[in-house]
Amino acid sequence: MNWYEVAQVDVDPGRTTRGGSSYIGVAGNIGLGGDSAIGEGSFMVISKIGLTRTISVRPSVAIEDDPVILVPLTYDFNFRTADAFEDTFAVAPYVGAGVAIETSDDADVGLLLSGGVDVPLNTNLTATAGVNAAFLDETDVGLMIGVGYNFTGL
Repeated sequence: MNWYEVAQVDVDPGRTTRGGSSYIGVAGNIGLGGDSAIGEGSFMVISKIGLTRTISVRPSVAIEDDPVILVPLTYDFNFRTADAFEDTFAVAPYVGAGVAIETSDDADVGLLLSGGVDVPLNTNLTATAGVNAAFLDETDVGLMIGVGYNFTGL
């Protein structure tokens, strides 16, 4: 390999990552502080779209009086095993950052930090839980718990 050759990364939206399948689903958000739909609690439409083997974009919308759009780019870790209630299951952690867009009358755009775990339930469904921290007018933090329907390719 010559010094001027650049590694090419195959970006294939909707692909499976090492953290599992891409999905679209619904979630509940428990507000842990702040005054946006993230900090006060809300219903969410969530998704994970695998881009490469290790990178995903996880666009979602927290729906309340004034919806908040979340677009984090995440690093997906390898599956890990966890023991709970005498059962062993796989979990795939993720961490990332992106942008949060508040759509109220005094709309704001801020940094978003996101992290959580995906748990494949079967070939069609993935459970997910995560924490989102959006730095808008103030810091808004929410705990998201949901389920998504798996898909491949866009």
